[in-house]
Order: sequence, then structure tokens, then C-alpha cells
Amino acid sequence: MDSHLSFGQWLKQRRKALDLTRESLADRVGCSWETIRKIEDGARKPSLQIAELLAEQLSVPVEERGAFLQFARAAAGAEYTPIFTFAGAMRAGRPGFAGPHNLPAQRTPFIGREEEVAEVCALISRRDTRLLTLTGPAGIGKTRLSLQVAERMLGQFADGVYFVELASVSDPALVAPAIAQALGLKELPNQPIAAGLRSFLHARRILLVLDNFEQVVQAGPIVADICADARNIKVLVSSREPLHVQNEREYAVPPLSLPPRGAGHDAAGMSQYEAVQLFVQQARLARPDFRLNDQNAPVVADICRQVDGIPLAIELAAARVKILSVNALLARLSQRLQVLTGGAADLPTRQQTLRSAIDWSYEGLEVEEKVLFARMGVFAGGASLHAVEHVAGPIGGMASDFLDCITSLIDKSLVKRREEADGELRFYMLETIREYALERLAESGETPDITRKHAEY
Repeated sequence: MDSHLSFGQWLKQRRKALDLTRESLADRVGCSWETIRKIEDGARKPSLQIAELLAEQLSVPVEERGAFLQFARAAAGAEYTPIFTFAGAMRAGRPGFAGPHNLPAQRTPFIGREEEVAEVCALISRRDTRLLTLTGPAGIGKTRLSLQVAERMLGQFADGVYFVELASVSDPALVAPAIAQALGLKELPNQPIAAGLRSFLHARRILLVLDNFEQVVQAGPIVADICADARNIKVLVSSREPLHVQNEREYAVPPLSLPPRGAGHDAAGMSQYEAVQLFVQQARLARPDFRLNDQNAPVVADICRQVDGIPLAIELAAARVKILSVNALLARLSQRLQVLTGGAADLPTRQQTLRSAIDWSYEGLEVEEKVLFARMGVFAGGASLHAVEHVAGPIGGMASDFLDCITSLIDKSLVKRREEADGELRFYMLETIREYALERLAESGETPDITRKHAEY
């Protein structure tokens, strides 16, 4: 570190090295951004409490914090020669520095989502965020987003960032052992693994990334206990539904950005949208000579809209250009679930076809929820709560059952809601999911009755 820097100058450099705005750093230490500005400008020195929080948030090594506080509390604007090296924390701020972590390497470049990455990083950085759950339907890209965020935040967790894959775990009791294994902990005789895990995490600053939590959602209280017991631990979860525990923040992962209908049809304009970028990337893997041009760009945009901007669906569709023209592919997407198959063999089975991905969510529903889900498939473009209740009800014979069912479908990312201009809520499904719901309705034999009620309403 340059010994001629004032504390304010050093703070500004360190903040930028960690990719923090004044606002985000201020939020983490519980002061105003104006206070951070004045400290950086040398107009004031931090209080002891703020200096201690800055040391924590900027990953100052514990053994160097006394010297750091002396540096921070020197007279405002004065130059100061620190007595500490601060090497560890400065390394953590350098681009490309990989602190302790077990993050898997990604097979393809990350496409877009800069806004989402920035938003999730900002949420995790808040002092009052301990548990953040990324939710969304099958194939929306929750895992990839969580890994990108984890990589972006490597320098902010002195004791590491650890990825815990839970796709193969179906027993909630095995969540704590899975976390311990990812951290490299061994079970000790006469000590429950959960107790050993809490003891290990208690004084450490770690980001835990728990992936595919929806099948062990009953283990939510275990995660909540970890957050309550270890105040420097933060947990980022990806799940098709929230954990429903106290102090959980939820972030709904949106589809990739799509060209609006009626937008310019040239290749340069279309290539600015994330869904189109992903399609082109994946199409070139299947057919290296594939290029986006002014002739095929409008068709590619229509394909991306047909699959709702869902990354998994786009990847499966793009793979078909090996044997289909984009025009032929678009024509076949009226039967999406039959076309969107053939994912990479090294992917989990549930991600090799779009149907399998939705099956994974559907099979976890209660009987009443399955009934309502299938019946809601008749609504193209969505419906009001009154319309859904009139056409798809009764469920279980009571109004409360109906409300519980639709709430659960929303939580499990199978139904979405939006607020209309008049303030009313409208409930709808992504078209890929609605096609699946209509198949299930046909299997139940209820299609004639439900479509009649829909028409009458």
C-alpha cells in the first residue's frame, strides 16, 4: 500500500477495488453515502464504530485491525504511514484474485444479466441481508446467476465462498452434512455434525451458495439457524420456491431480455438482447457456421419469444439448428415440449428436456395444487383472481383451500402475477408452462368441462 495515501484516499481506492459504490458501502456500515464521501475527501474522520465496521466490510485481517483503526482515526486529511502491511485485504480486492472457494468452472461464457448481478450483489452486501433466495421456474438460470454473483464477490469474504450442490440430496437431514462436506469438515466423534458446523462458522466471514434447495425446503430452519448463530455468514440460495423462514429476502430471477414486438428487425439491433445473444452462442456450438443476419434475426427473435426468454429453453431450441432452419424450428414450436429435448448428456436428467424440467416442479405439488395448476392452463394471457376461482374452483371445497393453492403455485414459480394499471392483480403462466398444464388437464379428462366453464365466464 502507498505509504503517502491519506485514509480517505486509501478508502476510495479500496472501495473501488471491491466494486462498491459509496451508497452500497454506506448501507453496509449503517451510515449515509454523504458520510462516506466526506471521509474519502478528508473532510472528517470516521467514528470508532464506523471504523470498526469498515474494517469488517473491507476484509481487514483480524490481526491488523488495531493498526487499521489507528490509521482510520488519524487526524482528518493528514497523511499517515501505516504500520501494517494489509497485504491480504489488498490481494482480495485485485481483479482475478481467487480467495478460498470451491466454485465450479463454467463451460460457456456468461451472457448478459449485468443488471441482475449488480442487484443481487447489492442485496447480499446489505448489512441486514443474511439469507437471500433466488427463485424462478425451471430453466430460468438461477444456478448460473448465483455462480456469477459468487465469483463477483470472491474478494469480499475473507474466509471464502463455497458452493453446495443439493440436487442429489432429497433428505432435509442431509443438508448440514452436505454443507460440512463442501467446507472440508469431518464429523467428529460424539459431536453432531450440525453443532460442529455452527462452531466452525461462528467467527468466520463466508458466503455459502446453496443450489437446488427446492427439494429439501423443509431444511430451511437449519439455514436460518446458521444465519442466526454466525453473524458474519451470508447465504445465497437458488430454489424454485422460497424457504419461508424469518429474515429471508427473495429475488425473483426474470427471463432474459427479449426484443419487443415491432422492434427493428436488423441483426445489429436484435443482437443487443440477451435472449438472442444466448441463442446465437448455443446455435454456433451446434452449427459453427451459424450467423445472425438481417434475414434470420426477426425469426430468431420470434423463437426466443415463443420460449419466454427461458435460458434452458433457448439452449434446447438453438441445438435444433443442426438439422432445422430457423424458420422450420419456429414452425415446430407450437409443440414446444416435443421439440425442446436433447440437452447435453452431462447435464442432470431434469435439464435435458424442457418437459423433464417442468416435471421436476409438478411432481412436488400436493394433489389439490396439481388440479388447480392443470385447470389454470385454459387461461391464455392470464386472468383475474375472480376468473380463476370461478373457472378452476372449487378446490377442496373451501375458499381458503383455493387461496392456499394459488399462493403455493406462485411460490413454486409455476404461476406468476402482475399488477395492472387499475391496481388489480392478474395471474398467468409462461407459455411453455401453460402448454404443460394443458397436457395435464387433458390427462385428467377435465378439458371439456373446464373449457366450457371458461367460455361461459
